[in-house]
Amino acid sequence: MTAYLSGAMEYSPDQGRGWRQEVSLLLKERLGHEVFNPNEEINQILSDEEELHFREWKENDEEKFKTIMNRIIDRDLRHLTEKSDYVICKWDEYAVKGGGTHGEITVAYYHKIPVFLLSEMPRNRISSWILGCSENIFFDVESLLLELEIQYKK
Repeated sequence: MTAYLSGAMEYSPDQGRGWRQEVSLLLKERLGHEVFNPNEEINQILSDEEELHFREWKENDEEKFKTIMNRIIDRDLRHLTEKSDYVICKWDEYAVKGGGTHGEITVAYYHKIPVFLLSEMPRNRISSWILGCSENIFFDVESLLLELEIQYKK
């Protein structure tokens, strides 16, 4: 089984690394599942120069920026739709500001890939669309893992 870890990167203070590292480790230890962690995958598609200048190109070189973004989007969605069994989405104030997380869980829903939402936000502050794309919402990692253990026993 492979989990796709969806959540904010662009606006998150740590690019979403912290929660992804924690959840990745727990999924491997407790369920024996693999993960697609975009934080770890990004260096496989960006050159050193692209990684260094990527954010500034957003403002001053639309062509380079768009070329890079298209590679990232294509790679992420290909992995999501072809290699992932389910999605864990961390939905927070940073995800709300971005666009990738919205798109990923919508595509997952459309392809009938289960989405498990992990959020500290109250339900009434989460978009109805996002809730509609999700199997369930969990307010802590342990509750999420318990559900995954039930659904995806080794």
